[in-house]
Amino acid sequence: MSFEEALKLIKTTLYINSGKQLTLVEKEILKAAWENEVYLTIAKNSHLSVGHIKDIASNLWGLLSDIFGEKVTKTNLRLLIKKYVANNTYPPRITLRLPPIGTKTIFRSYNRKSRNSNKLSKSSTNLDLF
Repeated sequence: MSFEEALKLIKTTLYINSGKQLTLVEKEILKAAWENEVYLTIAKNSHLSVGHIKDIASNLWGLLSDIFGEKVTKTNLRLLIKKYVANNTYPPRITLRLPPIGTKTIFRSYNRKSRNSNKLSKSSTNLDLF
């Protein structure tokens, strides 16, 4: 499996489960982990401190660990991705975040300023789900 394929899998899984998209630095961290490089290399290329790179990486590993259901680290990333692909367990957990059935949800819309007022006019709408 190539890094590009693994990155696509991670991006898709991350977006489906959290709605988050990877930043450029996070992609560089993933690439470095895939190629067994050190954080210092990323720091030099991105002009960021090693500590900042480690902080970003720590958050990324935590998020991926939550999604994959097991601890993800820089050293086990490649093995974990290959395992999920080999076992056809991709994508891991897909969670839909919907309110409970029968719950009323309020949507507010803000209109442009009215002619007689400097304030925005606010209207609320109650919608019954299902």
